[in-house]
Amino acid sequence: MRTGTIAFLLGVLTLQVLPSLPDVRLVSLLPVALWLIWRMPSLRGPAAFFCGMLWALWRAHLVLADVLPPALEDRTVVVEGRVIGLPEQVGDASGGVWRFQLDSDALRAATHIYPGCGRILLYWRSAKLPLRTGERWWLTVRLKRPHGRLNPGGFDYETWLYLHRLRATGRVLGRDADNHRLAVAAPSIDGLRAGLRLQLEDTIGAYPQAGLVYALAIGARDGIAPAARRVFQRTGTSHLLAISGLHIGLVAALGFLLGRWLWSLPVRTLLWLPAQQFGALSSLAAALVYAAMAGFSIPTQRALIMLGVLVIDRLRYRQTPPLDSLLLALLLVLLCDPLAVLAVGFWLSFAAVAILLYSGGNGVLPRSPWARLGRTHLVMAVGLAPLLMAWLGQNPLLGPVANLVAVPWVSFVVVPLVLFGVLTLSAAPFLAFWLLRGALLALALLWRLLEWLAGLDLAVWHHPVPGLAALVCAIVGIGLLLMPRGLPGRVMGLVLVLPLVLNRPARPAYGEIWFTLLDVGQGLSAVVRTARHTLVFDTGAAYGDRFDAGRAVVLPYLRQAGIGRLDMLIVSHGDRDHIGGAASLLEEMEVGDRLTSVPARVPGGRACVDGQHWRWDGVGFTILNPPADARFASSNNRSCVLRVAGGGRAVLLTGDIETRAETRLVAAHRQELAAEVLVVPHHGSKTSSSPAFIEAVRPAYALYPSGYRNAYHFPHRRVVLRYRRHHVRQLNTARSGALEFRFGRTVSVPAAYREMHWRYWYSPWVDSR
Repeated sequence: MRTGTIAFLLGVLTLQVLPSLPDVRLVSLLPVALWLIWRMPSLRGPAAFFCGMLWALWRAHLVLADVLPPALEDRTVVVEGRVIGLPEQVGDASGGVWRFQLDSDALRAATHIYPGCGRILLYWRSAKLPLRTGERWWLTVRLKRPHGRLNPGGFDYETWLYLHRLRATGRVLGRDADNHRLAVAAPSIDGLRAGLRLQLEDTIGAYPQAGLVYALAIGARDGIAPAARRVFQRTGTSHLLAISGLHIGLVAALGFLLGRWLWSLPVRTLLWLPAQQFGALSSLAAALVYAAMAGFSIPTQRALIMLGVLVIDRLRYRQTPPLDSLLLALLLVLLCDPLAVLAVGFWLSFAAVAILLYSGGNGVLPRSPWARLGRTHLVMAVGLAPLLMAWLGQNPLLGPVANLVAVPWVSFVVVPLVLFGVLTLSAAPFLAFWLLRGALLALALLWRLLEWLAGLDLAVWHHPVPGLAALVCAIVGIGLLLMPRGLPGRVMGLVLVLPLVLNRPARPAYGEIWFTLLDVGQGLSAVVRTARHTLVFDTGAAYGDRFDAGRAVVLPYLRQAGIGRLDMLIVSHGDRDHIGGAASLLEEMEVGDRLTSVPARVPGGRACVDGQHWRWDGVGFTILNPPADARFASSNNRSCVLRVAGGGRAVLLTGDIETRAETRLVAAHRQELAAEVLVVPHHGSKTSSSPAFIEAVRPAYALYPSGYRNAYHFPHRRVVLRYRRHHVRQLNTARSGALEFRFGRTVSVPAAYREMHWRYWYSPWVDSR
C-alpha cells in the first residue's frame, strides 16, 4: 500500500503542474489502471500513478465545467441563486460591504437565459437587508472570471479561488430595492452556524477578542483584525485561529473520555459493546459535530479522515503501524479531494504528523510532560522549517516558545470554555455569558504574551525562497538531525542544511539594471535593482485595513529576492493606487531616502524636483518632473518622473502624468527621454501618451500597469493604437503578471510571470476591446 499511495500522490501532483488539461476521455482508462493494480503487482506503482492522474483529471474537469460565458464577463446580468457559507460584513456596521458566496442557478442577460456558473464570490456595498445563509436571491451583478495578481513570492489568489471552487467574482449593482430575496433559508448546517454567530454577537460582540471566539466556535475568521493576524503569523500560532486538526483532536479526546465513562455507568451496556469501542464512536461523533460547526472546512475534513482511520483500527481491535495509518489517511484525502495538494495546509498537516511519528520513534521521550511538550514544539519547528521557507519565505523563530504556552492554554482553557459556552447559549444564556467571558479573559492574557513576542526583532526570520536542490538537501539533513543521539551520520545533517541557510539569490552585475513591474492590479509599483542598491517606485493601492499592495505584493517580492533594505522609495504622487502600500512598506522594512511629490504624506519624505540626479553601481538615476516652479493644477501632472539609464539602455517611469506634463517634458528634455522600456503614463488613459511624447521616447516596450477589466477601461483603445503605429511591443500586467527586464549589454526578453508559471485552471485572456 505504501508504494501505491505514494505513486497515487505523485500522479495527482503531476496533473497539477500541467499548463493544460488532457482530454477528459482519458478518464475511461481508469478501470484499466485499477485492474492492473489488482491483478499485476509488478505494475502496481505505475498503475497507481496513472490512477492518480486520471482521478485528478476527472475532478478538475468537473470543477472547470462551471464557467462564466465570456460574453457575460463585465456585463450587467441578473443572477439567481442560494447564499452558501457564512456571509461576512467586511466594512463597518453602517454602510459596510457584505462578502458572500452564491451558488448560482441561472444567469440572465437581456432576453437570454444562461445556466449558472457554479459558486460565485460577491461583494455588496451598503446592503441594508441582512443576508442569511440558505436564502435564495435575485441579484443584479457584474461578474468576472477568476483572476488574481501574480508576482514572485506573492499570494496566488486565482489558485485559491480554484481550490474553493469559486468560478466567478463580482459585485452587486443597483439599489437595495432592485435586488430581491426570493425565498427564506431552509434548515441547514450553515444556517445553524449563522444563527450561532448572531447569538454570539449579541452576547460578546462588544469585546476586543470576540473575533477569536467566533473563529474557535464556528470557524468564522472575518472578525479577526489584520493586525491580530500578523501577530499570530509572526509567532507561528496561526493554526490556533480556527477549528483545525489540533482542536478536532482535542474534542475527539473529550468525546472519547466522556462517551466511555457514560457508557460504563449502566454495567449491562458493556455486554453489548465494550466501553473502548463506544468511546471511539463517541469521539468520532463529537469531532463530526465540531467540524460541522466549522462548515466542514478543508482542514477539518483532513482531520476527520485521519481520526476515522484511528477509530476503525480501534473498532477492529487492530494496531496498524502509524506510517500505514498516515498513508491511508493521505489516500482517503486525495480520493475525497485531489485538489487539496494545491493548499499549503495539506502539506504542513501531513508533514507535521510524519515528523512527530519519525521523531517519536527515534529516541526515548522525556518523562516530564512539559519537557515532552517543549521537545515536540522544537522538533516541529525544525522539521517544518524547510517547507515554511519554500512556501512563505519566512520562519517564526519564536514559534516553539509561543506554542509551548499557547497550545495548552488554548486547548485546555479557551476551547472548553468556548464549547460549553456555545452549548449553553440557548438553554442558559447567563451561564453562557460567563463561560464566554472567561474565554475572552483567557485570550486577553495570552494576547499580551503573543503581542510582546511578535514585537521582537528576532520573531521572524525572513529568507529568500530556496531552490528545489537546496530544499531537498535540507529535508534530508533535518531527517538526519532528528535521528537518535549517538548514531553516526547525524553531523552530516548540518552540512546538508547549509545550502538552505546560505542560499542567496542572484544579483545584478556592476552596471546592470534589473527592472520589475509588479502586478498590483489597478495601480503601480516597480522595483529597480542594481549591483548593491534597490529602489521602489510607487507602492500600489490600499483598500481599507484589509488589503494593501505594499504588504501583499511588494514586501513578499522583496523578501523572496533577498532584499532586506530599501535604499530609496519614490512615491510619484498621492493617488491611492500609487501611495496606498507606502505605510506598510515603511513599517516593515528599513528605507533610506524617500522622494515624493507629496512630502507631507510620506514620513521623512522630501520633494522630488526636476534635475535631481544620483549614480549607483554604474547606473544613473534622474528625476525629470515636476519642475521646481510647478504650477500644474492636477496632482497627476506633478507626478515624479524617473529615468534609469546604464550601458546605453534606459527605463522611464512616468507615474500618472498627462498631456500637459508630457508637453513640458518634450520641450525641456527631448534628448533625455529616449528609453527602451516605458511604463505608460496614467495606466494608458486617453489623457496621456500624446504622439509627440511617444515619438520623443521611442520605446521598444510599452508597459501598462492596470487591473484586469478595470472600471476605467485602461488602457484606452486610442492609446493602444498610437503605440501600435510606432511598432511598440505592448505588455499589460493584467495579462502577463509581473514583468521583469534585465539590462546589461543587451535588453533581455521580458519575463512574464503569469506565462512562465501558467496552470491549467488560469482563465485565458480575452481582450475587452
